[in-house]
Amino acid sequence: MNKVLLALLFVSMLATISLGQKVPKSWAEWDKKDAEKMLNGSAWGQTQDNTDTSEMMFTPTANDTTSQNTTQMSRDRQESGAKNGAISMKYRVRFFSAKPIREAFARMIVLQKAANDASMVRDLSGKMQPWIDADLGDIVVVAVSIESQDRRLSGPAEQAFRSATSETLKPKCYLERNDGKRVYLEQFEQPTADQTGAKFVFPRTLDGQPFLTTANETVRFVAEFDEKTKIITKYKIADMVYNGKLEY
Repeated sequence: MNKVLLALLFVSMLATISLGQKVPKSWAEWDKKDAEKMLNGSAWGQTQDNTDTSEMMFTPTANDTTSQNTTQMSRDRQESGAKNGAISMKYRVRFFSAKPIREAFARMIVLQKAANDASMVRDLSGKMQPWIDADLGDIVVVAVSIESQDRRLSGPAEQAFRSATSETLKPKCYLERNDGKRVYLEQFEQPTADQTGAKFVFPRTLDGQPFLTTANETVRFVAEFDEKTKIITKYKIADMVYNGKLEY
């Protein structure tokens, strides 16, 4: 065997070993970082970061100002308090009906419950598996939660969620493919105590066919509650294949 062929075979063997080491771990083996990455920065879980930097530079609060913009800022500061720094609010937008997202939620629950008793991990994981494998039928569920340490930014968004109904959201909430086709909201459910967020329910089919297939390129989630509370996240379909199946 010539040296060139031998070298190529060696490189191929190394590549095979490397690929073997990158086989995804079972969800029951994920650590907290793995689960959080799946929930917040993956093919099924995106984060929309709304950061307010308007008051990173100190601006005195005053009743008399010469600029209309400054006057409005001064009024805002008087009403909600001066921030004097950037404040951030995040929308966590996840395809709750996708198995990997339910796996990540399950893993977070197991890690929290078993924090003081490692012997509980296997038992809890087994109990969570039926929930992960549950068939949601002909619906797609998107879960959205709000995260912020400053109520002045998150408060209005949370109020918008609490005030919303399925009927008020239907015209302004949809999933949209890259070809412009849309499915509109069927049902909206308020956030629950389990911290998985509000639920947006959509039909899984359009004109009798699956709404999303691997032939599509991207899908957007769009929800507009009011002028200030708008959520738009985008997902790449090719990346949403999990264990050989398109999950969404």
